[in-house]
Amino acid sequence: AAGVDGIMIYIQDGEVYNAEILRLVARKYPIVLVDRYLRGVPCAVVASDNPGGARMLVRELLDSGHRHICVLSLPPANTSTTEARVQGYVQALTDAGVPVDYSLHYAASDILPFDTTFEPSPAVVQRFAAFLRGHEEVTAIYAGNSKLGLLAVRAAEFLGWAIPEDLSVVCIDLLESVPLPVRSITAAAQQGETIGATAVSLLEELRQGKPPRTVFLPMVLHEAGSVGPPAAARLRQAVTR
Repeated sequence: AAGVDGIMIYIQDGEVYNAEILRLVARKYPIVLVDRYLRGVPCAVVASDNPGGARMLVRELLDSGHRHICVLSLPPANTSTTEARVQGYVQALTDAGVPVDYSLHYAASDILPFDTTFEPSPAVVQRFAAFLRGHEEVTAIYAGNSKLGLLAVRAAEFLGWAIPEDLSVVCIDLLESVPLPVRSITAAAQQGETIGATAVSLLEELRQGKPPRTVFLPMVLHEAGSVGPPAAARLRQAVTR
């Protein structure tokens, strides 16, 4: 109504249907979805290769000898990025011939994706720490984003476990993006500026009458010394119980 020529939209977690977007797509109005997508909607999309980023990180852990890897995620909530990052974890284990133990999946329902309070509360940290204590076979954590990566680091600190000597930790997105003093951990970084520039290019294509395209951009591995071999002492302790 204001005469805008096109819109780039970052949809919220858990949104699987949006009537206004569907109406605009039906009218051939230029729309580009950024980072997430709506299944079955013929709309231009630019996002990171989330399954690929997850596989890359989990392979780092597998190559270091880890076989009992906790996946720390937000509840799927029909969010394409969350689901894709868990799928990549499963695929990496499957490709390596490692059985997928779904009891090692911790969905942090008490972490709000758009909460501006990055530091997890003591109660949230203690709940995850209790999960780790109950699964002593776990030697590594793959976290689905930087806030979850911070939760993993805080839980390790609470338990008195050193990274990577007692526990290896990796996550998607650089932990440095969290505005808190915290150590770096090995991460798969998204190409934020390239995503934005690609979104603009896709929008221009739509304005020129071209059909909508989907572009997935690879993530970039940033090693930060948070991956080591499995902690032998904790493995022996788990075996004897």
